[in-house]
Amino acid sequence: MSLAPRGAGALSGRAERALPDGRRLRRVALSLSVLLLAGAAHAAGLHRVERLLTELPAKHDTLRVLATVLQGQRGDPCFETVETVRVVGRRAETQLVDSLPPFWRDSRGVLQSGVEVDAAPVAWGRRQGVVLHRWYVNYAPTRAQNPECRYLALRGHRLVPVSAWCNALGRPVAGGRVLVEKSFGWFTALVPVRLRGGTRDGGLAPQPDRDRSTGLAELEIGGEGIGAEPHARGAGPPKPLRLYRGPVGEEGDSVVVGPTTTIVLGRAYAEVGIVSAPRDWDHLPAWEVAEVVVTLKRLAVVVGGRRGFVEERDFPALGLETEEE
Repeated sequence: MSLAPRGAGALSGRAERALPDGRRLRRVALSLSVLLLAGAAHAAGLHRVERLLTELPAKHDTLRVLATVLQGQRGDPCFETVETVRVVGRRAETQLVDSLPPFWRDSRGVLQSGVEVDAAPVAWGRRQGVVLHRWYVNYAPTRAQNPECRYLALRGHRLVPVSAWCNALGRPVAGGRVLVEKSFGWFTALVPVRLRGGTRDGGLAPQPDRDRSTGLAELEIGGEGIGAEPHARGAGPPKPLRLYRGPVGEEGDSVVVGPTTTIVLGRAYAEVGIVSAPRDWDHLPAWEVAEVVVTLKRLAVVVGGRRGFVEERDFPALGLETEEE
């Protein structure tokens, strides 16, 4: 079965006659490319199907998020891969097309790796939208560990992107924001990030509380056993640490933390930014995603009733593991 759209040749011919010479050549080249790709897919036993990912009610409309899926043969190392994601209105008008990074086929055209995508409605208070997740799959059902995600927001009767594809975005919160979780081993730092469309930084703008004296971000932390209640470090010999008097500066005191010393963990003080991070997985060409970067400076603590700040090098004295993701 041919993968070219029905009537593609006739449509291309009519369009060609209406275009100036330079544009005519580009249209002819594009039409030939589409037909060649379709022929290659057919020769390799591949075919395309369209899959509904989710729907979202809009003003006088119902918006559908669809995936164009390229499928191979049962028993192939990777049976299928998502090529594009589209947002379509009730009258079949396309509002958005998102082409995904390429997949890998071997010399016979057999799929060896690909992309999986899912979508779900999401809300920030009264604001509605959709979150997309994508995984890179090699020798299914193995997935890359963490999905990348992208947020779309409902504006009137349209779904528009309000973030680039990002690494490790978290749950939505009020004010058109999401909480990004950055792991520091035993605890995670929570970074509020606002989603904005049409900006060079991928639509992401960190919006943490700031320490007025230093300008450092003040981040809430979370994790198993993290809370405002005092806890003991646990077993092990006493360990010294430097308890600083502020989030910056060298003034402080040396204290010793024993197995029964009470500890309360407070906010993390850090530098926060957005970078465009390259991704290179398996045989796929490199692509980029937006990533929130947190450089931890100090952690507010209460140790044995004494308030202060500790640096990451002294976390083991508090019983904290510090292996960053």
